[in-house]
Order: sequence, then C-alpha cells, then structure tokens
Amino acid sequence: MTRARDDQHATPPENPFLRPHPARRIFADHPALVVTVAYLAASVIGLMFSLEFYREFNVNVVNYYQLTDFLMAVLREPITLAMALGGALVTWLARAAQHWEWRWFAKHEPRSWPLRAYKRIAERSWANPWTDGVLLLLYAWVFVTWYGGWKADAIRAGEGKVIQIEMGGEPRERVMLGASNAFLFLYDAEHSRVDVVPHESIERVLVSTERQDRQETP
Repeated sequence: MTRARDDQHATPPENPFLRPHPARRIFADHPALVVTVAYLAASVIGLMFSLEFYREFNVNVVNYYQLTDFLMAVLREPITLAMALGGALVTWLARAAQHWEWRWFAKHEPRSWPLRAYKRIAERSWANPWTDGVLLLLYAWVFVTWYGGWKADAIRAGEGKVIQIEMGGEPRERVMLGASNAFLFLYDAEHSRVDVVPHESIERVLVSTERQDRQETP
C-alpha cells in the first residue's frame, strides 16, 4: 500500500518536448545566421539533386561545379526545394507522434520486453532536439535524389529540351542538362553520351522561332 501511494505521488518526469529548442535560441541570439543557414541548406539540396542527376549519366559533377553552382541548381529546379521543405511537415508530425509516445509511457510502464526495449531507444530521441534535423535531412535526401533519378530517366526517354549550339563553325543539336559557372552539360542522345563543354568553346546558341511562327500562322 505504501509503495502504491508513493507511486501515485511521485514527481512526474520532465517533458522534453516543452524545452525551448536550441536552434531557436541560437537564431534569437544570432539572427544573421538565418541567412547563412538558408544558403547552406539550399546548397545542400542542390548538391543532393546534382549528384544523383548527373550520376545517372556517369558524370562526377563535383569535378566541374563550384559551391555557388549547387545553389543555382536549386533555382533551376525549384521543385527540389519544395520537396525538401515538405519534410518540415513530416518532421512536425513525427515530433507530435513522439510527444504522444512520451505521454503514454509516462503514465504506463511497459511490461513486455519489446516495449521496454523500444522505450530505451526512443528515450534517446525524445531527449535529443536535433533528431528533427536528422529526420528532415533524411527526408530531403530520399525525395530529392528520387527526383534527380526520375528526371534523368525522362531525358533519356526523349523529354529533354533540345538546343542548337555552334562549335567550330558546325551546328549541333544537344539536350541541355544543366550548366555551371564554367561548363555546359550537353547530352548527345544519338550516341548516349554527355559532353562537358567549357563556355568559351561555344560560339553561338541558336534559338529556333519555329514554334512561335506556327502559333502566329492562321
């Protein structure tokens, strides 16, 4: 009876989900870091996409890209940023589920060994506020790399944007994969290869107005 009475009046454990998040305190003390973190986050997303996209064409893009090029990759493919930021909702839902778990385990001591083992593992996640960042990064990596592979498959299937360039006085048709500060990445569908061409090697980019003429023809 005494033990049961003591259990009823025992001090409840501290709720880790009510603690201020360290990131909030850091950004409050150093507001300029918000811009830096946003820049780095966008660059990381561009890095994820570019590595997977060009890997499908057997191109190691790290050899040709600079840090600013990964940021431009996000601007060229804004859907990658939208997909990555979708992880914020998933992270919030996961955190809400963990909060529910903590509240349930705080009132119910698990009796089976699987639940006891799960509680020991989950307690580390509850106490670590940076779990949100790990989950967000994992979500972004999965979906952004999936999109990079999907887009590469679409280009190989003939859905890429074809442009005409002139090199050495000879016009050529290529699919534009992307560009960096120093190189153009051009896909030769006929020979299934990628030409990494320095900007100075390209004399002209020929833009056809055929589509516009067809639209203006009655």
